[in-house]
Amino acid sequence: MPCSATSNLQIVPVPTPYPLMPSLICQYSNANIAIAPFGAQSYSWTGPPGSGFTSTLSSTSIPNVQMIHSGTYSIYVVYAIGSRTCALLIYTQMTVVPVNSIAISNTGPGCYPGNSNISLFANATGAATYSWAGPNSFTATPSNGNTVLYYAQPSATGIYTVTTTFVNSGITCVNSNTTYVSVNPYCSIPLHLM
Repeated sequence: MPCSATSNLQIVPVPTPYPLMPSLICQYSNANIAIAPFGAQSYSWTGPPGSGFTSTLSSTSIPNVQMIHSGTYSIYVVYAIGSRTCALLIYTQMTVVPVNSIAISNTGPGCYPGNSNISLFANATGAATYSWAGPNSFTATPSNGNTVLYYAQPSATGIYTVTTTFVNSGITCVNSNTTYVSVNPYCSIPLHLM
C-alpha cells in the first residue's frame, strides 16, 4: 500500500504595527514617537546614520531635534504568541525643517529730545515673515525684518523681540530673538555763576 502523511500548518496571526511619528517637524522641537498597537515582546528603534538615535521602548521622544535626525527610521518588533515568536521590520521617514538663527541689532542708545530715531535690524536666512514687539505696545511686521522707532522717548527703553516664521512643505516653524534698546534723556548740567 502506498504510504501517506499529513501535517498541520498553524498560521499565527500577528498585529500589523505602524509607527506614530511626525513626517515633518521643526528643528529644535521635541519629536514624540511610538509604535502601535502596543503589546509586543520587544522593540528596537534605529535612527538615520549619524543621528545616534536608538531605543528599545514602545514610545519615546527625541528632544531638541536637529537636522541629523532627518531620514529613515527602522523599527524591529517581536511578538510572542503562545510558544511562537514572530518579528517584523518596518520603516518610516521623518524630515526636519530647518529653523535658522536670527541676527539682530539696533542703533541705540538714543537720546531724547534729540535725534532719537532708532533702527531695529533682524535677518534670518529663509524667513517668511518677521514680527516685532516691544515696550509701549510697540509692534511692526516689516517684510525685510528691519523697522524704526521714530522719536523714541525714554519710556521706549526695554527689550524688543522679533519672531520669524519658516515655511516648508506645508509646515510652519517659529524662532525668536531679542535686543535691548536704551533711550536716555538729556542730562541737565548745573551752571555755577562766578
